[in-house]
Formats: sequence, C-alpha cells, structure tokens
Amino acid sequence: MLFYLGQVFAAWAYSHFLEYFVHRFVLHNRKASKFWFNYHFAEHHFAARRVHMIDKKYFGSLKSLLTDYEVWGLLFLGLLHFPLWFIAPAAYYTLLACGVSYYMVHRVCHIDHEKAREMYPWHYDHHMGPNQNVNWGIRLPVVDHLFNTRVKWKGNKKEITQHVLGKNGLRDYVQARSRRIECKEPKESS
Repeated sequence: MLFYLGQVFAAWAYSHFLEYFVHRFVLHNRKASKFWFNYHFAEHHFAARRVHMIDKKYFGSLKSLLTDYEVWGLLFLGLLHFPLWFIAPAAYYTLLACGVSYYMVHRVCHIDHEKAREMYPWHYDHHMGPNQNVNWGIRLPVVDHLFNTRVKWKGNKKEITQHVLGKNGLRDYVQARSRRIECKEPKESS
C-alpha cells in the first residue's frame, strides 16, 4: 500500500515540475519550439490579455477538442510516459489524472476571469501581470515558490484598477456580443 502511495505522490510532484518546465522552457521559448511558442504566446496570451483572461477556444464544443493543440500536447505527454505503466502503474494513472486536472483548471481560468483571479491568482498573475515570464504553475505555484518565480500582481493598486476597468469592458463586450446573437423578430410584410 505504501508503495502505491509513494508512486502517487512522486507522480503528483513530478507533474508539477513537468508543467513548470514545459510552460517555461518550451511554450515561452521561441528557440526551443517556434510552433509551440507561436501557438501559446502569440495566440493564447494575446487572446487572454485582450479580453481579461478569457480565451474563446475554451468555449468550443467537444468536437473542438480534436483540433486543440493543447489537448494533443497532453495526449503526447501521456503516450511519452506510457512505459511507466509497466513498472509503476499507479504513477502513470496519477500522471494522466494530473493532465486532466491541468486542462480543467486551465480551462476554468480562461472561461471565468473572476474564478481565475480568486481561486488561481498565480495563473491570473501570469497572464494579467506586467511580466508574463513569471508564475509558470497552472494548478499550483509549488515549483514557482521553489525557484522564486512567483511574483504577485493581484491586489496591487494598478491591478485593482485594471481589474475594475477590465471587468466593465468585459461586461460591455459580452452584452454587445449577446445583442448580435439575439434573434430578431421577423418583420411582418404588409
């Protein structure tokens, strides 16, 4: 029993290091992979910055998951770690659960900016803070604290102003978008 608990804890801790290093050294490093840098930084960060943490790709249907590079990257990491199943199956299943957990937390952060700000302030700080090259953890800032890359932005005077203005701008954006989508009454012909 203790052997399996050890596997679970080791895989959980490893998943946070993996998340940190992939985010920092692959997704934010143009030299490591121009494709992933462009996808992550130029598309995802641009979208999140523009509409106060909201990224419309997370509002898609289940079908849209098939074309989501983030999902494909997670599947690749799952396959890459598959040999672990033969020697430490509990660790492998834990890694898969951590991958799903990562995606769910990341999705929530980019659907609901209030929840991101309150429940996951380190990820909110990563996107909305003045320096987007800190706060690498998505699920927890454990590794950020270890490497001293956790920089708080939420609660700063500028952040509070930006948050209030961003919230108002987001409300106007949602209202304008919903007005365009509303069905209009067909005009009766005389």
